[in-house]
Amino acid sequence: MTFFTTLWLATATPTSTPPPESDTSSGSSWTLPDWTTIFGPLPQILADFGKQIDTMNTTFSDIISGHFLKTSIDNLIIQWADESITPQLGVFQKIYLFTPRIAEIGFVRTLWSIVTLLCVIALFVGIGVLTNQVLKGKVEMKRLLIGFVVSLSTSIISLTVLNLINVVLNWLTQMMLEGIIGTTGLDYTSISGQDMLKALTMGSTMLTDPAYAGMTLGEALTGVGGLFSMIVHIYLVFPVMYLLATIKILTLIGMVIGVGFWISYVAFSGRLEVLIGYLNLYVRTLFVGVLMTLHWAIFVKAQTDYSMGEGVWAEMGVHPAIAAPVSVIALLVLLYFIWLKPLWRGMRDPITLNGGKVVERAGQWSEKASTTMQAIGKRLGSEGIQKRGLNVASLARKMQESGKKMQESRSQMGKRMLSTATRGVSEVLQGVRYEGPTEWAEQTGDIVTAKAAPVSFVGAQVMAESHEISHKLKAGGFEASTLIKVPQTERGDLRKMLALPDFKQKHGAAITYKEATGELVASGSQGKAALNELRDAQFTVSDAAIGHAKEGVFVGHDGSVKRVAKGKGTEEAFKMVQEQLPAYTKANLSPEDATAAHRRLLADSKRYPWADKLKLRKDGLWVPEELSKEVKPVLEGMQKHGVTRVQLALPKGSRFLARMLQDWEDSNKHEEWLSTVEADEQKNRVVVPQEKLADFQAAYDAYRKERTPYWRTTFGKIKVILDGQPVDYGQPPLKGLDMGSFEDLQKEMMRKQEAQR
Repeated sequence: MTFFTTLWLATATPTSTPPPESDTSSGSSWTLPDWTTIFGPLPQILADFGKQIDTMNTTFSDIISGHFLKTSIDNLIIQWADESITPQLGVFQKIYLFTPRIAEIGFVRTLWSIVTLLCVIALFVGIGVLTNQVLKGKVEMKRLLIGFVVSLSTSIISLTVLNLINVVLNWLTQMMLEGIIGTTGLDYTSISGQDMLKALTMGSTMLTDPAYAGMTLGEALTGVGGLFSMIVHIYLVFPVMYLLATIKILTLIGMVIGVGFWISYVAFSGRLEVLIGYLNLYVRTLFVGVLMTLHWAIFVKAQTDYSMGEGVWAEMGVHPAIAAPVSVIALLVLLYFIWLKPLWRGMRDPITLNGGKVVERAGQWSEKASTTMQAIGKRLGSEGIQKRGLNVASLARKMQESGKKMQESRSQMGKRMLSTATRGVSEVLQGVRYEGPTEWAEQTGDIVTAKAAPVSFVGAQVMAESHEISHKLKAGGFEASTLIKVPQTERGDLRKMLALPDFKQKHGAAITYKEATGELVASGSQGKAALNELRDAQFTVSDAAIGHAKEGVFVGHDGSVKRVAKGKGTEEAFKMVQEQLPAYTKANLSPEDATAAHRRLLADSKRYPWADKLKLRKDGLWVPEELSKEVKPVLEGMQKHGVTRVQLALPKGSRFLARMLQDWEDSNKHEEWLSTVEADEQKNRVVVPQEKLADFQAAYDAYRKERTPYWRTTFGKIKVILDGQPVDYGQPPLKGLDMGSFEDLQKEMMRKQEAQR
């Protein structure tokens, strides 16, 4: 229908609208006619036609400029991208943030049941055989029987335990997400795969705002960073995240299905590295799931803050469209080293799951930690921390050695059983050659501490003139006295004479005698008479000192103070001397050290205000009695020096340390340094001062070279190595070295023989 036809129909068609009534009451007034009534729908038709012309012009302009083509292509790409990942989003939703309850998956439960049933049957057979062996009296089988029983029960409950771990882990994950993102009442298990990816670039608003619910992933990503951002996220970010989540869930499924096999293998082979390898991979896989969820939560929180102009990305000026892909790539690199690489190694060794390497690497890391611990102990001057570091280092070396053994050889049980059955002939045919330790004392570390030489005070001295001493002591009840020192050869006879009743009655009150030192104090006139009588009896009394004495305390005119007796009266008399006279005591320093210490104290008199009260004399440094407790730690601190003690590990498994130390103590040949040796018999090692190390090593070498090493079997037989072969020796040698278990030596020799092939 043309425009003119439409116009004719519109004007020719009678209208039902009545004509307006004329207002006769207003006279002959004129009004504007109603054009709508006159032309009908013509104005509206003209307006619509104008809009169509504008749309045609806009479309024509878009076609000419290429905008129409670009928009069409963009929409097509967005639709194509959304449709390409839609099949994976459902799986992605279930496996990325949370770990599914694997035990409740039908085919997993069925396969686990089949594997576990076969393993349980095998364990029952093993338990039956071992029970028969135990009943026959082979007690050494009892521990192995216990291991089989434990393995049986563990296999049966393994699926329940692993499922419980999943439940607890998912609950913790929900709590973690709520805490980091800051949402409450949101069930993260119900979030769709699209919303997970949208939140990664738009923040938590995408999860809580209903306005974004109808927006597809492609539309959301295009709106944030354009078409390029959408392509990068859908074809780079999402595949990486989906691949990691898929590997995680497949790994867990495989380990759950086969858990019974690995448990049974541990029981039959006795190889604990299998259990270690299993736990290593399972824990790593669970940890990776937590790490992936943590990455998502932290990044969603960061994007939420960015939208409000806050947070790290806003401060750095990094757009979310760039930050998200970079962070996912960084996550992939991190997971490669802590999960994908160990997982690949475990897959290459599916029987032991690379457990031996895990033990070895754990030992290497422990050794590094022990080195750090020792360094910290040395820095802080803590002997305890250094010793703990040495303990960790010793354990780390054992772990590394055990890990290497696990990787180098399979179980040696069969070879040792064959050796027992053939009385060692099988070992000779295999070329196994025995030898003793190559290193008898291995230096495993040292302990360095800063120690101060102990300072003690000897003697007593009054620093005053003789007349002042005499005046003050007489006022305190001291009497004029004489001190003599009886020669060693005369002390026994003197004791007998002093015990004579006549002498004791006449001079006993005036005489105080200390037989241990030969010091005798004669007080007052009776004392002089006693000395004369002793002189007449041919005792040596010429070596005499003049002074004053009371209750066995003698103070010479030169200021020297001696205590010849003990008791309450003596202590009171000595205390009175300290109060009445300036009493000093001498520090046990060499004259050179005394001079240097006195000079340093005077130079730092602000810190040590008592420094000028010390007296430096030719015989040493004298300190006031009342200051001795305060001065002692200062003088000890000035004499601090580094002390190094070396730790030596004796041959592994040997048991002769205690006997050796006892023999040395009984011989009295090494008294000079033996007391400085610290021995740990349980850990089979000693700690020796570095300056005494050569003496210890010489004594140790001499001790072991004159003795015969021997080993003891589990049945009590004694083995001695002669010309590379273990020989029954009947009884331990009289001069022997107990080297411990022969079975341990046998394992070591077999391992070396296999390594040399």
